[in-house]
Amino acid sequence: MIKYLTMATLFIIPFVNAQVCNTNMDKTNLDGQYIKHEQGYVIDAVNRLLWESCSVGQTYSNKQCHGAPTEFALWRDALQYANGREGYRIPNIKELETIVERSCFEPAIDQVTFPDTPLAIYWSNTPNALGNQLEGYAIDFTDGSEIIRDVNRPKHLRLIIDLNQIRQSE
Repeated sequence: MIKYLTMATLFIIPFVNAQVCNTNMDKTNLDGQYIKHEQGYVIDAVNRLLWESCSVGQTYSNKQCHGAPTEFALWRDALQYANGREGYRIPNIKELETIVERSCFEPAIDQVTFPDTPLAIYWSNTPNALGNQLEGYAIDFTDGSEIIRDVNRPKHLRLIIDLNQIRQSE
């Protein structure tokens, strides 16, 4: 009986997703930097960006993101989707890096502010100007690493509104 329980445990444990944070490290983002709204968006007061709390494809309710995030097969599809959302856009790599929580991994993001973020790669709108034109920058929220990937490989998406642009258009 113990042998079977041990075997079952070996198969179950790898699928448990618990964020790990180093409490000896300072948090990346400042206390009060994020202003959370019950409608499912977050204002980054330092960088003047409005983020959706959930990944594209998820819905926000009761302080959680529900459902599976959309995986965009092509960068072009992600760009077209963002262009269809008035005022929203895909963040550039520097903007996307601002929500990485370097003191945590699996996922490397503030889970209170951005709940239910999968351990996955997210698109930025930044192409790899130094290399192949068919590559773009992305963040892997498993560990927060910045990577360059082929634009024809599937990735997730989180959208923003630049609050500086809203101010200028008024």
